[in-house]
Amino acid sequence: MKSIIALTLATATLAQPPPHCPQLKYEDGSGGTVSLLQKWKGVVISTPLAEGNVTQADMTASFAYTQSSDTLSANVTYMDKSLTPSSCSAHFEIGCIASTPLDYTFKLVSSDSCFTSGPWKCDAMLTGDDYQKEHHFAFGMEMNYDTSPAAQPLALRGAPLGTFFTGCGGQAWSQRALQYRLQLDK
Repeated sequence: MKSIIALTLATATLAQPPPHCPQLKYEDGSGGTVSLLQKWKGVVISTPLAEGNVTQADMTASFAYTQSSDTLSANVTYMDKSLTPSSCSAHFEIGCIASTPLDYTFKLVSSDSCFTSGPWKCDAMLTGDDYQKEHHFAFGMEMNYDTSPAAQPLALRGAPLGTFFTGCGGQAWSQRALQYRLQLDK
């Protein structure tokens, strides 16, 4: 009898579908889950590959999923009162790399003009998506929900996968890596 129960449990475990790619829910560390599909707030950080300053701005992001087309999207807004304009928004299609649920790709669908020119790109180096549009690829981040107390409240964390080009003039080919640090926007 025990072997039949064990076989039933093993079969049930094997029958679970793989996680959606990209992942839509994260374990919260207490046995529950946190859905990606809601509003988030926090910061975006642009870090240099070589010499240069780390730059940062406040940000909001909201993720939505369309089941009929199996499409995940994100509306992202960066905010910094010292830049003109003081906010810059974009709409991304989210995918994943090689069926790896935590490796997200962000492909620019539409944006304010500040995503491809001006202070957000040239001075703060927080955007560079014109390069992605020209070369038909997206920047990538590994997205995790960090349950450690040290990460709170910015638990949803996007760690860069490689770098992208941003900047203008003499810094036009500066390689930077974007990072997201987000918490639920309640």
